[in-house]
Amino acid sequence: MKKLTYQFPSQLEGLRKIREFIRQFFLYRVDEINLDRIILAIDEGISNVILHGYKLRRDKEIELELGYDENEVYAIISDRAPLFNDKDRVFNLRDFVKNPKSGLGLYLMHRIMEVEYTPREGGGNHLILRKKLPYQKE
Repeated sequence: MKKLTYQFPSQLEGLRKIREFIRQFFLYRVDEINLDRIILAIDEGISNVILHGYKLRRDKEIELELGYDENEVYAIISDRAPLFNDKDRVFNLRDFVKNPKSGLGLYLMHRIMEVEYTPREGGGNHLILRKKLPYQKE
């Protein structure tokens, strides 16, 4: 298993650099289409922390752990925001058509990857995103 951890401030303007960091880490593990989807899912998770968890407070930190083995890739986004869990939420595409700000990012994360929220020791959340690999990129 290979993994890498990156800690950064909760600032939306830093997302471009984080997306490139993710791309470089997974570049030779995943085909280009799935890589773009994985980056989108992780970006949505981080954006949700910044916008909804931290309410745009720029003085907060987010930790991103990326990893992979021969069967899957994963990302763990850790924060100190109020506890969040979407376990009981029902995702209905019609709701997003009526109200585009009604959780489309969560919907996309769930369509692209397996999603799990766990509480972080000392407060906060771990958002765990996993994607099984059907094959290895050569």
